[in-house]
Amino acid sequence: MNDVIDEAEVFLNGVTSVDRLLDKFTMKYIDELNIDDARKWIQEEISLREAVPSAVMVPYASLSPRVANFSDIETDLKNAKNVTLFVSDDWNQWEYDSDDANVLEHTWKNRIRKVLKLSELVKRRVFIVGDCQNIDTPVMLMMQSMKDWCRCYAWNGQLADGVYPIAYIDDVLYVTDAKEQLNPCGKWASDCLYRLCVPGVDLAGSEIDPSIAANLLYLKGILPLNEDTEIKSHSLASVVEKYFVDPVQKFKD
Repeated sequence: MNDVIDEAEVFLNGVTSVDRLLDKFTMKYIDELNIDDARKWIQEEISLREAVPSAVMVPYASLSPRVANFSDIETDLKNAKNVTLFVSDDWNQWEYDSDDANVLEHTWKNRIRKVLKLSELVKRRVFIVGDCQNIDTPVMLMMQSMKDWCRCYAWNGQLADGVYPIAYIDDVLYVTDAKEQLNPCGKWASDCLYRLCVPGVDLAGSEIDPSIAANLLYLKGILPLNEDTEIKSHSLASVVEKYFVDPVQKFKD
């Protein structure tokens, strides 16, 4: 796309009359053509390209990177068929929902409310970028509450150094050079983004089953544990055996 724009700029700079752009079959469009507007649009496209940092421009120049923002994501959602959102593995920064009306506007659920309102026919996924080996129970519970509109996956893919994915909507990939923009809260994708044309990418990840979180919460309610005790999924068996010695022993026998 950048090559096309560059060639168009060179061509238009040599055009002195609209007549050069038309023949006898297209002359009827002469009143609809404006060379000055076309040149202005091309200059805007080039200036946006120049604003893209080298960390994004150098490795992805062929994908026509341009500066974007959150409103561009919302615009692409209007006719979307496949939507994948990317979030960080910084569990302390997860703020999905809240019962407090004063806090709700700062949550990720409020931030991506247009995604939640999409038709059920639209495929929606959330990919966690980073380490998903030990997901905190509160985060698992958040993912449990997200099951009505998406599926969550652990994503071990990687882009160029210092570049992180934010959203992949049909054939458009939004990226950022600031990892904190991936935090699923009210500030998700709130700073400058970069838009790449990446058709036909089949993203793969390991699906996460958050239903274990509900089971852990139930166990914490019936076991003699302190309220702040955290149970990791990989230690579930030892916890059950410790507090239910007789039933477990009978099962072993």
